[in-house]
Formats: sequence, C-alpha cells, structure tokens
Amino acid sequence: MLSVAASKAQDDDAYKRLAQQATTYYHKGDFKRSAETLESAIALKGDKCGYTEVYNAACSWARAGNADNAFKHLNYLAGSIMTDPEGYLGKKHMDPLFYMYDKDLEPLRHDARWNEFITRLQKRRKPLVNMLDSIYMEDQQGRQQLQTVEKEYGQGSKELAELWARIQISDSVNLSKVRKIIDSLGWQGPDFLGERGSRTLFLVIQHSDQQTQEHYLPVMREAAAKGNANKSSLALLEDRVALGQGKRQLYGSQVGRGKDGKYYVLPLHDPDSVDIRRRSMGLGRIAYYLKNWDMTWDVEAYKKQLPELDKLHGIKEK
Repeated sequence: MLSVAASKAQDDDAYKRLAQQATTYYHKGDFKRSAETLESAIALKGDKCGYTEVYNAACSWARAGNADNAFKHLNYLAGSIMTDPEGYLGKKHMDPLFYMYDKDLEPLRHDARWNEFITRLQKRRKPLVNMLDSIYMEDQQGRQQLQTVEKEYGQGSKELAELWARIQISDSVNLSKVRKIIDSLGWQGPDFLGERGSRTLFLVIQHSDQQTQEHYLPVMREAAAKGNANKSSLALLEDRVALGQGKRQLYGSQVGRGKDGKYYVLPLHDPDSVDIRRRSMGLGRIAYYLKNWDMTWDVEAYKKQLPELDKLHGIKEK
C-alpha cells in the first residue's frame, strides 16, 4: 500500500505532466484539448489547485469558444481573491486590467458576465485605484495608436493631427483629476495606490504643460525621496522641465525627431558622464536606452553636434 507521502508525490508528478501537456496543446492552437487537459490537472488538486492552471483553463476555454467553462474558472478565481485573507493569488491577479488586457480572454468581453466579473474584482479595490486605472487607460489609449496612424497616413497627415487633438483633450481631463488627487492627498506611492496607480500620477504630470510640470516637480522629488515615486520616472520629468526652461537635460531621456524622420538625443549636459547620472536614478546605460529608436550612441560624434542642437532648441543655460 502506498504511503500518503508517496501518493501525494505521484499526484504532484501527474499534475505537472498534465499542465505541461496542456501548454503544448495551447501552443499548437488546440485550445479545446488544452482546456480538457487542464481540467484533469485541476481535478487532481481540487481546492488546493494553484492559480496558474485555473487561469490558463479559463483562457483555453475562452479561445475554444466555451464561455460557460471560461467564466466558471474566472468566477472561481474572483471568489478566491475576495475571500482569501492571505492573498495567496498575489496582487497582480486582483488587478482588473490584468484580465482586460489579456488577448486570450477577448472572446468573453461581449458577454454580459464579463462586466460582472470585472466589477467583482473592482469591489475589492479602493475606488481611487479604480479611477486611476481609468485615467491610465485614457492616457495610453490614444498614444498606442500613434505609430499605426502615422505609418498609415504619414507624419504630417490630418489623421495624425486629429489623433493628437483627441489626446490633448483627454490629457486635460486627466490632469484635472490628478491635480485634485495630489493636492488633497499628496503624491502617494504604491502602498496606497498600487504600482500602476502611482505611475499614473507621473504619466499625467509628464504629459501636462510646462507650468504644471514645474509646479509638481518639487512634489515628485519629495515623493521619490520617500519611495512614493520611482527615481527613474523623476529623471524623465527633470529632463522635460530642464529642456522647457532652455537648459540641457541631465539624463538623456528626451529624444527629438528631425524633418528627415530620424531621431536624436535632445541637448544633453556633460555627455561623457551621462551614464553615471543615469545609474544614480536607476536607469540603464544610454546606449541600450536609445536602441528603442534604433539609435547608436557615439558620444564623440554627439559632442560635435551639440552646439548646433543647442542653437536649434534655444538652449540658454548649459
């Protein structure tokens, strides 16, 4: 007769094999078999089943076109999240946007049960955090379309100008809301707002006008000193404000684009030491950062271009 420990070990091994097989089916596009295999894995563990297989089963059933089974698992997770005092599922899995951005669950979003599920998650969170989620989505929605619209219609197109106009209207509304939050509560950090909520404060201020940026820069400096704001985000705001004041940026975070469509680093103070300053703010080396724009960092060539860049951007204080 097997011991309890030996039997448990066999169940664990079988569970892992089923979970791995389900992943193989998923990557082959056989979502129904993936979901059925995960059901077998879940049955082995019962109430002690981990988050991952339950969530993956919901995703596979959604892709297989079985909304009933997908919502069965999602609602189980929502119930576990709502009742477990230890939070064993982790903060990430209490986050409505985690589910809203997962493309596997897209087939469920026109089902009336979808909004009910998201609402259950939101009830667990502070209303302020939910509001900041909405602000974050509004801040990013238009900006995520910029590259596509420019590629389709061109850099100087009417369509791109109209998109920017809509973004600016959204930014104005978001700024009004964020001002009230910061002015009444101070610049709160992740412990109070969550990681994304705290970052949303920065994004909205960064996308505001020069006067607003200058007003909140000292507030963000104090927040970063307390750990309520990321120093890397502060570096970006420092650079924006400096350039707006006719000074060179310190961290090389701000990039310009010429009429030829090519990107370049906006005027930078002491280029030789930029990586030392970047490191002090938790930023990686500038050479790696500029790869986001397919740029190569050549400090000597940049120093030769710098006087012309200063002139082009009206740098008064270097």
